[in-house]
This record gives sequence, structure tokens and C-alpha cells, in this order.
Amino acid sequence: SEQLSIRDLLGVLLGPEARRQLALRDKPNTELFGLYNSELVLHLNNQKNIRDNELMLLQFRDDIGEFPPSPELAKQFLTRFQDLKPRTRSRYTHMIKGFMKWYGQPLEDVRVKIPKSLPPYVETSDIESLLAAVNEKRGYQHLVARDKMIIELAYRAGLRRAEIANLRVRDVHPDMLLVRDGKGQKDRMVPLTAEVARSLNEFIAGMGPEGTVDGLGGP
Repeated sequence: SEQLSIRDLLGVLLGPEARRQLALRDKPNTELFGLYNSELVLHLNNQKNIRDNELMLLQFRDDIGEFPPSPELAKQFLTRFQDLKPRTRSRYTHMIKGFMKWYGQPLEDVRVKIPKSLPPYVETSDIESLLAAVNEKRGYQHLVARDKMIIELAYRAGLRRAEIANLRVRDVHPDMLLVRDGKGQKDRMVPLTAEVARSLNEFIAGMGPEGTVDGLGGP
């Protein structure tokens, strides 16, 4: 009978994931990195994240040339970012670790410690001054209520600028609101204080369900 090569024999004995990783070892780096880029498109929804990953992996591919990827080469590549801020280094490391795990040679012992820090604090007096300035502006008086509502949603509900712009009337409920396509393109429910909930529901009274809370879009 025809004899099996060692590689073929391993393919028979190993499971499908191990066979996939074994097949990757035979591919040139151009094809290998191209395959992983296709995986990114399938698993990442954010176009910026896809582009950033592709650019980082392109640097890694150029750095190693035609040498097969290895944990040693990956670690050597990551050392070029040692002078960057911890959060940036952590992000770049996460990108390379994702590729190496997919390739079958994970970087288990590579971690970047991110120092814990509190978010910037805004004094209540600053918010009150901002609201007072909105009340006192001379022009566009018909937009005062809207502008104050936007400030309240940002300060008291923690909504981002784009989330406020996309917030529709149908997503506002008596004591909470639904934020669609927030950070990471994820939906989330945001509880409202009684004061903000009352103000918001009074503000949108009479608006159509598809209207935007900021009044700049929809019917």
C-alpha cells in the first residue's frame, strides 16, 4: 500500500483545528496574512478596527519578510513600540496576539499592564455655567430647550455625541432609553434619573417615533 508521509500521517491523527494550523505553515507570508485579513473582515464589524489591524499586520509582515511567523519574531517586533503609551502598546499587542493565536503559536506570556486611572471629572458648577450660557444666548431661542436637553443627556446619562445625534424618539422609554450602535457598534439600555426622564419625555412629546431627539433628523 502507498506509504503516508509524516505530514499526511499527522493530518490523519490530528483534529481539524490542528490540521488547519498545519496547512498554514506551508503558505507564503503574503497569502498567510491575506487569509487572516479575510478573517478580520468576517469577525470585526468596525471598519476602523479592521483597517488598523491590517496596517499593524502589514508592518509585522514587512518586518519578518519571508521568515515564518514565530513567538520570538512577534516579541521582537513588539519591542519597537516600547516607548509608546501603555494603552497604545496594549492595543498593538492585542492585534499581534490575535494573529499569532489564529496561526497556532499564541503569545501566552506577553502582556501590557495598563495603569488604572479615573475618568476626567466635570465640576457641577461648570455644567451650571454652561446651561446658564445656553439660556442667555441671544439668537436661536427656539433651540434653547434642545441644547439644554443635549447637555443633560451627555452629562447625566453619559451619552456620546454620536449617540445623542442618533437617538430617536422610539428609543426613549419612561425611565430609560435604548442606545443603538453605541461604542463597538453595540446596543445598550441606559437608565435615567427621574429628573432627566421627566425632562426628556416632556421634550419629545408630540414628536413622531422616527424623529431624532436632537431635532436635526427624521420626521
